[in-house]
Amino acid sequence: MQRNIIHGDALSLKTVTEPPQPIVFSEWSPVNGGLLKRRDFAFHALVHQSAMRELPLFSDQGEEVFIPEPVKDYPPMHFLDLAHAFDDELQP
Repeated sequence: MQRNIIHGDALSLKTVTEPPQPIVFSEWSPVNGGLLKRRDFAFHALVHQSAMRELPLFSDQGEEVFIPEPVKDYPPMHFLDLAHAFDDELQP
């Protein structure tokens, strides 16, 4: 699957593909049983979050924390269905 490695420029926060695109990476979380949930996050939204710089590294219960918002949220799917579930995204 081509989403495992993303070739990007950390200064421009874009991929080195033509045309450059924002760097987006996927988070995979187990839901229950054999189900997994995918959420995509934009790298620029994480590093440019000014509120994140103001927050302490560790937070007590009373302090606010930075919780990033995904750019795309997918429904849970069984892990056996993942092999070809996102083939259409990889086509140019």
